[in-house]
Amino acid sequence: MKARSLLAAVTMVTVSTAATADETFGKFDVYGAALTIDGRNTEDFDGIGGGLRYMAGLIEGTFLQLEAQYVPTDARGVDLDVTEYRAGFGYAAPIAAARSVVKLRAEYVGMTHQLDSSVLSLENHRDGYGIHFEYDQAIVEGLGAYMGAGYINVDDDDNLDGGEYLLGFDWTPGPAGIFTEYRYSNLNGDNHSRVNLREFKAGFRFSF
Repeated sequence: MKARSLLAAVTMVTVSTAATADETFGKFDVYGAALTIDGRNTEDFDGIGGGLRYMAGLIEGTFLQLEAQYVPTDARGVDLDVTEYRAGFGYAAPIAAARSVVKLRAEYVGMTHQLDSSVLSLENHRDGYGIHFEYDQAIVEGLGAYMGAGYINVDDDDNLDGGEYLLGFDWTPGPAGIFTEYRYSNLNGDNHSRVNLREFKAGFRFSF
C-alpha cells in the first residue's frame, strides 16, 4: 500500500513538472515613454514617445523578447530623436514556493540618434548587446513586481558601455492590464565620455 502511494505521488509530481515545463505565456505591451538623456557637461535632452514590446515562450524554459521604441527629445532648440530596437532570448526558471521567476536574458541592442538644429543635422547608429538578470515576484493575485540588473555595450568609436537597471510593477487581473516601469542606463566611453538614460514607461499589457 505504501509502495502504491509513493508511486502515485511520484507520478503526480512528474506529470505536474512536465505540464509546467510545457506551459507557455505571451505578453504584448503598448506604452508611452518619457526619456531624459544627460551627459558630462551637456544639456539634458527630454522627450515623450512610446513603444511596443512582445514577450513569448515557455513559463519554464526559453523565451523571446522583442521591443521597439521611439522618443523625440529636445534641449534649447536642438532636436534629438532616439530610436531603439532590442531583440533577445532568455531562460526562465520559476520558484513555485516563492511565487517568483528568475530570468537570464541576452539581447541585441540597436540605437539610432538623429540630431537636428539650425546649423547641423547628423545621424548616428550604434549596434551592441546586453546581458540581463531579472527577478519577477507575484505580490497578490494579478499584481506583480519585477526588477533587473544587467550590462549593455553599444560600441561605436568610443566603446560606450555600462550598467542598466530596471524596476517595474504590473497589474493584470485578466487578459488585459496595466504596467509601469523605470529603467536607468549608466554608460561610459573613451575620453571620459558619459551618457545617462532615464526612462519611465507606462501602458497596457495584454496576456495570452
